[in-house]
Amino acid sequence: MQSRGIAVIAHRTAVPRGPGIPGSPDHLIRPGIGAGGVRIGMTEGQTLRVLGAPDARDEHDGVVTITWAGIAVRSIAGPGGRVIEVLVTDRDIRTADGIGVGSTVAEVKATVSNPECEPGRIIRLADTALPGDRVTTFRLGRGRTVTAIEVGRILG
Repeated sequence: MQSRGIAVIAHRTAVPRGPGIPGSPDHLIRPGIGAGGVRIGMTEGQTLRVLGAPDARDEHDGVVTITWAGIAVRSIAGPGGRVIEVLVTDRDIRTADGIGVGSTVAEVKATVSNPECEPGRIIRLADTALPGDRVTTFRLGRGRTVTAIEVGRILG
């Protein structure tokens, strides 16, 4: 199955900051920050305290992928490894504007102010995507609806 995406890249100086949500999972996707109570930069232990026991854990090529029903978290393997991506497929985890799995392209675009559209249905909110930048990507299926949302950091 081929998927296309809309990427929303928060400018490095414009990444929203706010209080964490340790110990209590939530049903929000926070572009550039995290999703489901997990924030980019958390440790594996902090992630497990928020989401509980995972369904699976896999380590491959220096990246750990931990999965639960409807959410997966990727982090750098080893001591000091931090979350680099949260992947959401759960229909109940949504942005504050109500965008999530099942939303249409039009609904996603309506929540993004002044997007730069590029080939392949990509919308960027920053001029470039440099290592360290935080990216939120809405993956689209054949019906032009969102099938997954990724909040992550570009590695480089």
